[in-house]
Amino acid sequence: TRMVIYSAAIVTKNGNILLSRQFLPMNKLKLEECMAKLPKLIVKDQQHTQIEIDNMRYIYLPIEDMYLILLTNKNSNIIEDGEVLRLLYKALTELCQPLTEKKIVKNFVDIVLAFDDVISMGYRESVNMSQIQTYLEMDSVDEKMHIKMLKMKESEAIEHAKRQQIEIEKKKVVSTGKGGISSSDYKEEEEVIKPAPSMRVERAPSSSSSVPTKTQGKGMVLGKKKEAKNEERKMISVLPTAEEMEKELEDVKAVVNPLKEQVVIETLEKVSCLISKDGDFEKLEVKGELHLTITDPNHSGASVELSLPSSKGITMKPHPDMNRALWNSKKILSAKGGNFPANTKIEAIKYKYSANDENEQPCFFTVWSSAIGKKHKFTLEAEFNGSNSKFRKIDNLNLLISYPGELPSVEKTENSEIKVKENQKQLLWQCGTLSPGQGNAVLEFVAACPVESIFPIEVNFEFDYSILDIQVVKVSTPG
Repeated sequence: TRMVIYSAAIVTKNGNILLSRQFLPMNKLKLEECMAKLPKLIVKDQQHTQIEIDNMRYIYLPIEDMYLILLTNKNSNIIEDGEVLRLLYKALTELCQPLTEKKIVKNFVDIVLAFDDVISMGYRESVNMSQIQTYLEMDSVDEKMHIKMLKMKESEAIEHAKRQQIEIEKKKVVSTGKGGISSSDYKEEEEVIKPAPSMRVERAPSSSSSVPTKTQGKGMVLGKKKEAKNEERKMISVLPTAEEMEKELEDVKAVVNPLKEQVVIETLEKVSCLISKDGDFEKLEVKGELHLTITDPNHSGASVELSLPSSKGITMKPHPDMNRALWNSKKILSAKGGNFPANTKIEAIKYKYSANDENEQPCFFTVWSSAIGKKHKFTLEAEFNGSNSKFRKIDNLNLLISYPGELPSVEKTENSEIKVKENQKQLLWQCGTLSPGQGNAVLEFVAACPVESIFPIEVNFEFDYSILDIQVVKVSTPG
């Protein structure tokens, strides 16, 4: 049997289910029976928060007057399940403030979506809390643009309908003034208005005369049916066809997106750093690219002035289509031909930086080991380098540690989380963010393997700023 999570649920102390998400098929009666058992199985003042019955395991976390529960099989990795439970609790507290039954019921959709982001098909996904928050926000620039275009189209349609209504009313007034008179004015107007030979004259029926009397209250109307049909045809012909509507929609789409900047400048930097197993710094290298995008054709002749770092060891090279003379003299990016292509991402500059000064490394890594019989106890510490001159903070710091033997026993984590990749025989140590305010993370584990076997350790991290501090001074457009 493979390790798997059957369900994640929130239940009351009495065993009533407030919310439950199943990751494998399980009928309602079976689920309610399983959850109702838990409160009866919990022994007062017990030190652990796991219970095993039959072929299932409960891992639970008391919260206020409720329990957050993972229901798994017995082969499931209890260390990894504990990390999943803690991540679910973080997501729950983020979505429900205060953490009450009423709030949980109100926000159940977001809670279920968060559970799905953490667990998929019974297995944990490689996500952290910041990624879950991003997924739940689901902020889409395309969606905003689509909604804006729909509102513009709706406003245009309303204005168009109002104009057509006014035109029709005007034509009705003109038509009524020329084609009909009331019975009270008939005798005075009879000499002036005479029907054309081709027009049909309709009179109101009368038993004594073909000319209506004043008491009948009806008038003579000239060509009424033809006028009504003509007005209907004109109205239909004025309304836009499907092809015209489609063309107008295309015109709206061609409008510059107001949610975007007219000139977009992006930097992409990749850092590679080599540190010996004793923690000695050897080399740091940064490779970067600066991308330029003109989203508004009216700004295609723009020029960008940059402020560049004064660090030694940095080399920069502009694209051949850039104005090299202007770049070399004033560090200004402009197109050699005068205009940049619109809506095209241009790789404007490539740059490179290298250093072998210890103060340049983002953080220090130290590994301690001690023998315990045939096993070794490893203590790893990741510490932010507060004296470095390039890195303000690092995000999503992950260390991938290999182990050749049986699954290590994780004894302690500080400011971090651990994920086991049992099929690849690797531990993924997730340290999150390191900064001057949150300076270190610690991991302790015991493994039946020699010290040398855990090396090399692969380190990955992210940052959302330019390490070399490339700044935009100003953007100028012609005219």
